[in-house]
Amino acid sequence: MVLLILGLITARVSTRWLGRLAQKRLKMEEGVAASVQSLMFYASVILVVIGLGFGSQNLMSNFISGVILLMERPIRVGDLVQVGDLHGTVTHIGLRSTRLVTPSNFELVLPNSSFLNDRVTN
Repeated sequence: MVLLILGLITARVSTRWLGRLAQKRLKMEEGVAASVQSLMFYASVILVVIGLGFGSQNLMSNFISGVILLMERPIRVGDLVQVGDLHGTVTHIGLRSTRLVTPSNFELVLPNSSFLNDRVTN
């Protein structure tokens, strides 16, 4: 939400500045400059929203996968699992990631989406 607000503020300030600059340098009429400024603002808003959407897509995928893992409980804390080439004992299942401890005592943090997208042996 903070990034969206900052993006909108930045879009507003930068398009106002560019609109004034275009009016002075290109000798545009005030109405034409205002129209160009509005179009640039809306284009900037679209870019901000699209950028945030792409950026949060992976985060939301892991969050939704975490909710599914916690509700359906296909894996539980203490289970020995193999996800792809990685294997270990589940020590924590969170909303974004799941932690495993390998037989070599390494702690692995795996995104929850890997438990729904990859081949898992429990």
